[in-house]
Amino acid sequence: MGSGNGGDAHAIALTGGAGITLNNTITAVAGNGSPAGLDGTLTLTATAGGVTQIGGILDLLTLILGGAGTFQLDQAGNTIANLTASVNGAITYRNAGGLTIANGVTSANNPIDISTVDGNLSVNNDITAADVDAGTSTLSLTAGSSANDRAITLNGGVQGTAVSP
Repeated sequence: MGSGNGGDAHAIALTGGAGITLNNTITAVAGNGSPAGLDGTLTLTATAGGVTQIGGILDLLTLILGGAGTFQLDQAGNTIANLTASVNGAITYRNAGGLTIANGVTSANNPIDISTVDGNLSVNNDITAADVDAGTSTLSLTAGSSANDRAITLNGGVQGTAVSP
């Protein structure tokens, strides 16, 4: 029962030439009006050096990763709905609740480790190639659960030398 529209959260884009370090929360959450607005998208692009999350959380609809280097976003409180990545480097991502891999996650033959703390993990079939592709490196997908009741749903292809679950 808000007074007017909630308002949409808009896209945020950060680009770093020598990497990006996150040490505070980034939020792109819509207003609570009626109808509620749409949450926003965060795009992190590092031309070298990747992205390191040393503090804070990400609270938004979609996270898009691009560029080169190690992408380590592993704070347990991260809350996003969709993850997309096309990088030349290792990817480690942790999400508090359910997560959907949409429009592909690729690492140019580097390790990929994606997990939820307590939520389902889904891989959409959105692209013609493997939807999660670590190439000749390792791939780990984990749906964490406090009650042993979470699932991994693979609607798309996955590729890596040692695929987990």
